[in-house]
Amino acid sequence: MEPKIFNWRSMTGHRTRASAVVLGVMLLLLLYAVSVWSLPESIEGGGGRFLVMDIVLVLIYGVFGVCVALQRSAKVSIALNVGALVGLILGLANIAHHFIEFLVPFRGRTASVLLGAGHVLLMFALFSVAASLAWERTRAIGLAMIAALWSALLSVSMLLVFAFLLLLAFESCAELELQEAFLASGMHDPGAFLVKNSLAAASEVLIRMLALALLFSLAEALANAWMSRLTRTYALAAAWLVPVAFIAGAVSLWYADSLKRASRPPFVMAGLLLAGFSLVGINAIWCALRRTHATTEA
Repeated sequence: MEPKIFNWRSMTGHRTRASAVVLGVMLLLLLYAVSVWSLPESIEGGGGRFLVMDIVLVLIYGVFGVCVALQRSAKVSIALNVGALVGLILGLANIAHHFIEFLVPFRGRTASVLLGAGHVLLMFALFSVAASLAWERTRAIGLAMIAALWSALLSVSMLLVFAFLLLLAFESCAELELQEAFLASGMHDPGAFLVKNSLAAASEVLIRMLALALLFSLAEALANAWMSRLTRTYALAAAWLVPVAFIAGAVSLWYADSLKRASRPPFVMAGLLLAGFSLVGINAIWCALRRTHATTEA
């Protein structure tokens, strides 16, 4: 029986990932504490519920991240490496989007659609890419989902740390942006309202990113698994349908922006689903066409 060789590089990589997750969780909790401690009115009423929800969600992210990061499987490492790369790209995109929304007063229909729907579709696409790349390398649906979840964990941590640091640095600018909402809230301190609003937004982001990563990674992995069994003819037929679905989704989003706010949700949901799942199809079809092309040449 051959002795097992201790892979120090692999072990160091696992510990580095786990340490990075713990550091990110601690930094987020510290920023929450600083924000709330300086403005205690922010946790009165519903603010306390948002704070508890944020802490619980961040801890769940942290526990998941540490548990996965300490896995020694080679395939898990592949999924984590893919997720880390995509998560870094998505995190930078999220930071850029938040920075533009925070400091640049864009107005108009076109800017609204591009900043809103465009950013959401980018998240869909990157979660799909993470799952597709992981599935291609591991052929495991669960590992494809882990890659997308890892990218979500990294990107949302980057976004929230940046958002709260920006909030602390430019508090007066943020208060001006929320002045109308503050006057309608009944609170007395605009800074406390700002922190309360930020805690609520953080809860939404943590839940939304987790749900989107799960949904689109599962859809992408299943699409890849299904498309891998099809012939090139069927893959080409599907390739013609994807642009049609994407255009239909884009038109639905554009039309929704012209409606009153109360009438928008059905068209926004339909547009995002059509455009989003067409992005899922692009990755799966591209992999199928590449595979069938290589088979044909062989």
